[in-house]
Amino acid sequence: MKKLILSVFILTTLVSFAEGNSVDVRAGLDLGSKSKVKNEDFSFDLLKKGFEIGTEYRRNLGAGFEAGAGIFYKRNNFKKEVLDDALVDEASYDTKYKSFNAVPIYATARYNFNTNSDFVPYIKANLGYSINSGKAESNYTGVGTSKYYDIAGKLNEKFEFKNGLYYGLGTGLKYKNFFADLSYNVIRAKVENNYMSSARYSSVTASGTTTRSTEYEFDKDDYKVNNRFVTLSFGYSFEF
Repeated sequence: MKKLILSVFILTTLVSFAEGNSVDVRAGLDLGSKSKVKNEDFSFDLLKKGFEIGTEYRRNLGAGFEAGAGIFYKRNNFKKEVLDDALVDEASYDTKYKSFNAVPIYATARYNFNTNSDFVPYIKANLGYSINSGKAESNYTGVGTSKYYDIAGKLNEKFEFKNGLYYGLGTGLKYKNFFADLSYNVIRAKVENNYMSSARYSSVTASGTTTRSTEYEFDKDDYKVNNRFVTLSFGYSFEF
């Protein structure tokens, strides 16, 4: 993936020395978003609809074709009520959520239809790598009991997002330097689920003194999650 990112920047550098360059700035909102975690114990959609901001460079290759590279920042909050149901089985749990953040870096190709007017429809395709982060965790806070449990039989669970592939397809309409587009995108992520699998209590009494100890066992599961989203974006194109 490091080679892919390096190739994107090399492509951008090589083509930027010629005329026919465009730099877009854009902002967008999700019209729909799905990001499901699923295994034999549970299945739930992690994320709410989010927003994104980004920039993109393209070089005019002629005959309506353009190529370049881009980067954007995307943020989605977790569906807290869904995660609470999945991770917590009693009141003696403390939950903490950090939003899902993604920074896709990608190569792009675009075709502009010739309409002989200021209105120019286009189609585009993106392929790259997304730097992802985000965390959801539940921690047991009970005192004076040996009963540790939640609905999945796991204790002190923590879900963490890792990096993955990004790709997208879209269509749009440009009017002079302003544009709007609609795109379908996928950010792939590996989710690490770390948890305490058991807590064993023991006590030993010697010479009138009782010593208590606890042995903990930890485990980890990995899931693949595809964040699929449809985004409506608006922006402005600088041409030089």
